[in-house]
Amino acid sequence: MITYGYLDTDQQSDALALWNASVEFDRMTAALFDEKVFEDDAVERRLRFAAMYGDRTIGIAIGSTRSPRTNCGCIKLFCVHPDFRRQGIGTELVRRAESAFRTFGHVAVRLGESPPNYLQPGIDIRSTDTLAFVDACGFSRFGETQNLDVNLTSAELETEHDVQRLAQEGIRVERASMETRGVAQDFLKDAFPAWVDEIAPTFENTPTSLHIATCSAQVVAFAAYDANNIGRGWFGPMGTQPSYRGRGIGKVLLKRCLADLLRQGRTTATIPWVGPVDFYSKTVGAVVSRTFIRFEKLIRQ
Repeated sequence: MITYGYLDTDQQSDALALWNASVEFDRMTAALFDEKVFEDDAVERRLRFAAMYGDRTIGIAIGSTRSPRTNCGCIKLFCVHPDFRRQGIGTELVRRAESAFRTFGHVAVRLGESPPNYLQPGIDIRSTDTLAFVDACGFSRFGETQNLDVNLTSAELETEHDVQRLAQEGIRVERASMETRGVAQDFLKDAFPAWVDEIAPTFENTPTSLHIATCSAQVVAFAAYDANNIGRGWFGPMGTQPSYRGRGIGKVLLKRCLADLLRQGRTTATIPWVGPVDFYSKTVGAVVSRTFIRFEKLIRQ
């Protein structure tokens, strides 16, 4: 008999095994699964839905109250074991998630995109069964986004000349530290408030996985890595104050972050949920590695 309830921490290993047996892409380690599910403040227990067959977890739908759109929830992870598909389990899990989001006052639900703690910014275009399922659930497509990969062994990551050039212009490039954390956070709150929470974990890493540019002791640009999906070689986010753009600051910060990832022993870095593909392609030879379709469903008029 199939029953429904909430996913608790004592089911972590069972749920992780389910996830890795059910997905073609984005298999996770135990640490990464915890980061996505149990360490995310926006994922409350009442949004962690599980389908059970006896004491075995056979399906999950993990909801988050955080989304780029106001009054919108997100189903950041969902899967059903291949042996139990086409029995209405996935549909019931999504229905329960939608019902819960209505109690939060949300008017819509998106899939995957729950920054700053997300695994996929949508549904991979190669996931044919999943695409068919979410279409059948009434979700609408409203855009696409890409992940890029950078070959760290062949990318040109030298920055010393540009660092010296910027210094002559009064711009200092450095790794952020606990001493500069306050001014970095103030800059983000003012210029890029959506990324304040995503940057926070970089100060817990050793070394700090955040590089900044300052002018007159004020931060004017930043770039980060290992802020989300820690340990998977993810770069971002990054941003430059508009009045300082066009000076090559972003290129320097990007390359310094990628050089750090290369020193970790990585050969490839991922730049997720990309806007300016051309910038990354020209600067470090990044290529599109994955394309995601973005979905949304209105659950309240």
